[in-house]
Amino acid sequence: METPEQYVDRMIETIRYYLDVGYYTEALYLLTDLKATNEKGLARETIAALENELDKLYSPEKENSVYNSDVLRCVKDFTGKYGYIDQNGVFVIPARFDRAYEFSEGLALVFEGNERFFINREGEKVIYFKPEEKMEIRAGFNSGLVSMAT
Repeated sequence: METPEQYVDRMIETIRYYLDVGYYTEALYLLTDLKATNEKGLARETIAALENELDKLYSPEKENSVYNSDVLRCVKDFTGKYGYIDQNGVFVIPARFDRAYEFSEGLALVFEGNERFFINREGEKVIYFKPEEKMEIRAGFNSGLVSMAT
């Protein structure tokens, strides 16, 4: 049986792994669970540091939500191209995409000509698909993973 110290160490290691690979939702879930079950108050400083790191990387409140003021919405402009506007209606990412989807976990799938790629909230290409790759993206990100069929 695992001691409380071993449990805390294992959870911290797992949370660090999830942060490293970008599974922020899982890291948040495990961190919340660890804080709730850490009756002895073990590794408080390490847990606080992980919480601060996660807060800098990810916040569910920063995802698109009707309750969120930091939302980027996908809109079509008068040219028929898609871009992203902020809560004031100002284009933050210019309308240049033929097709675009809402942000999910900080990334949005867009199509520009024959290219398909995910952009970040600054409009930078972060995941690019080769035109010859035959795969269908079914949804945005969820827990650091994207749903796709090949």
